[in-house]
Amino acid sequence: MPMKTGAELLVACLVQHDVKYVFGIPGSKIDAVFNALLDSPIKIITCRHEQNAAFQVALSILE
Repeated sequence: MPMKTGAELLVACLVQHDVKYVFGIPGSKIDAVFNALLDSPIKIITCRHEQNAAFQVALSILE
């Protein structure tokens, strides 16, 4: 069995905790996590600004 990356382990933990969405700003430092999320049931919501991401998270809680 191949060794999992840190990003894959993080995503596995998020899936175990029934996380449905991940909000974030893609970039070189977080790309491994975003790539690991592509193979998961978690929906990626990309944002252009950190404050907008925070507003989107707050609104998603109201669903």
